[in-house]
Amino acid sequence: MNIYKVILRDGDNPNTSALHTIEKYCYANTRNEAGVIFNDVDGPRWHVAGPLKVEESKVPEGAVFINSKPA
Repeated sequence: MNIYKVILRDGDNPNTSALHTIEKYCYANTRNEAGVIFNDVDGPRWHVAGPLKVEESKVPEGAVFINSKPA
């Protein structure tokens, strides 16, 4: 089982015209499977980038996982 992340648009910053983004993570076997999981949760409208495969050691502490690790 692999870990994938997606970068989502969180909102616009009117003071800087910068785009706020957040990251969410999921467990999936393939990139396509991860894409389906992310689309089911947030829909494709807010996606900026991803799904991107990441190593477990690169996942920040407190990361938001949208599904639990399979047993």
